[in-house]
Amino acid sequence: MMATIQEIAKDIKDTFGSSFINASQAGRYLGMAKDKRGKFLASLPCYPTGKEKKYHALDIAKYMAKLQTYIPYG
Repeated sequence: MMATIQEIAKDIKDTFGSSFINASQAGRYLGMAKDKRGKFLASLPCYPTGKEKKYHALDIAKYMAKLQTYIPYG
């Protein structure tokens, strides 16, 4: 059974304590190496926060659902 977009976004928020996560956290959540996570995140809007870019959990969840790549973290 595929998780809903809202369930995925909530899982990301619960896992990292925020709806905005950096590329490293996204890679850990997605189980992707740096090169693959970069390709995945390249198509998503990012929110610069000083030194790093942050990605919103809902954007990640929508893209994961589109690609059907959800595997529960942990």
